[in-house]
Amino acid sequence: MIIVKQHTSVQLAHLYEHLFCSRVNKLLYQRGLFPYLDYSLIGRTYHQGVVFIDLLSYTPKADKLSRQIDGLDINTSEKSITLAMSQMLAEDEYVFESSGYDTLKKELEGLHAQVWQNLDDVDFIDVRNARIRTGPLRLVKEKVLIARKLTIDIGFNATYAKECPELMPLVRQIILLISANLRLGLAERFGYYSVASKYKNTIKGVRMRNIFHVASGQAVDLNQVVDAYLDEATYLQKKGAFKRLLGGLQKVSYTNHPYLAPNSELNFKDTHYFVGSEGWKIIATKENCDAILRNISASILFDGKKVLLEKQRKK
Repeated sequence: MIIVKQHTSVQLAHLYEHLFCSRVNKLLYQRGLFPYLDYSLIGRTYHQGVVFIDLLSYTPKADKLSRQIDGLDINTSEKSITLAMSQMLAEDEYVFESSGYDTLKKELEGLHAQVWQNLDDVDFIDVRNARIRTGPLRLVKEKVLIARKLTIDIGFNATYAKECPELMPLVRQIILLISANLRLGLAERFGYYSVASKYKNTIKGVRMRNIFHVASGQAVDLNQVVDAYLDEATYLQKKGAFKRLLGGLQKVSYTNHPYLAPNSELNFKDTHYFVGSEGWKIIATKENCDAILRNISASILFDGKKVLLEKQRKK
């Protein structure tokens, strides 16, 4: 599902994009649906103020809920707007100037009242002569605020990886699921902005490196970040996300609905295994998943401070 709308203030449109994506993610998350497992959501704002929302559903429940998103309300509370602007500041690294909360709220509500256009119903959107204005929110490009980098590595026990190399494709799937939901959780809780994620399989071990930008001047409590990671992992377990992941892998077909199957080329690049449908049936078991989860740990690095999350679990 791809929907679009436009506003004459590019940065106001950008703020709206963040608020709207947050609302969609919360709806799906509260219904027990998760990024990577059930859906993919992409939000972008283009220079001419076009807000572009792309929601791809992987499961019937996500597909059903996706039909409701163009009618969702957004949260325009001061707290919600401040959080969204923290994400934008971490993303753009420029100072923002605004006309104040009341004006922002009024403009956001006006944009929200504008009907979404489904791309299926659009012929052309010509923005070459679009009227653009700077208010009520604008970037001050003379004032740069360099964001700080927060890194979270989700790793897998190197010894176990050497003993059971055939499980690495399943390890990859589990770590990708945890990472996708961690990225969402940190954005929603603290306003951090995910800039990169990379899966690595080297002689030093297997890990998924997640890099976030934190807005300049924003306070960071590493204990809260640790709690966020643990909460996400616990919630995934509680809501049966890993069980559903295994069920999906057991039914993988590269002929029927291949877009629902793990990408075989990326999987080979990251794990050195080509896995077919029969291979997933062999390795995607509860016993293997439980063993993998016992051997996953994580570490956080921010401003030269490192925290090992496996130590936090033992407390």
